Amino acid sequence: MLESLFGSRVRELVLLHIHENGSGYSREIARLSGVPQDSVHKQLRRLESAGVLRSREVGRTVVYSFSEGFPLLRELGLLLEGVRRHKNRKIGEFSGKTRRRRSGNAIVRKS
Repeated sequence: MLESLFGSRVRELVLLHIHENGSGYSREIARLSGVPQDSVHKQLRRLESAGVLRSREVGRTVVYSFSEGFPLLRELGLLLEGVRRHKNRKIGEFSGKTRRRRSGNAIVRKS
């Protein structure tokens, strides 16, 4: 959705994952998104070098989260929340449950 703004679909997925979960590591994000781990790791490093993310070691795993020192953190959070809501709304539109059936109306099934 925001590939042109963020520069890549993988970067958007990484940011959305960390926004929704508070933190993440490359293997987890790759597994959940279906993106190769090296692509995810590359974007995590780029976002860290840009000051958007920070990393910390937990055992042998490098965990990334948003950097509190990033000047546009609040604005980025609002943007990512809007993207999340939009995607959830789109999923709802395709789930077949866009509205309730009126009571008293018969269900007609095609055979």
